[in-house]
Amino acid sequence: MNKTIEFKAIDEYGEEFTDQVTEIRMKDLKKSKEEFFKLSPTAKAVYGYAEYDRSSRDYAVENYSTGNVRFVKPNRKIYVGMYF
Repeated sequence: MNKTIEFKAIDEYGEEFTDQVTEIRMKDLKKSKEEFFKLSPTAKAVYGYAEYDRSSRDYAVENYSTGNVRFVKPNRKIYVGMYF
């Protein structure tokens, strides 16, 4: 079951707004048809799906702004549907 989380955030103009994200598992990202996600609801870093690495059994994900790659376990909770 996916869980929806609401929280207060501040946009680039300093205005406060309510953002809403949905918590899913990394392995379910492709099924959700979402392209970008965060590793915590209020994180600033946004990641994009890269590919599954069979040797380490992890997903290689790329930071959207820096291009750095990190590995994430399939059962890791991620957050999609945010204001981006």
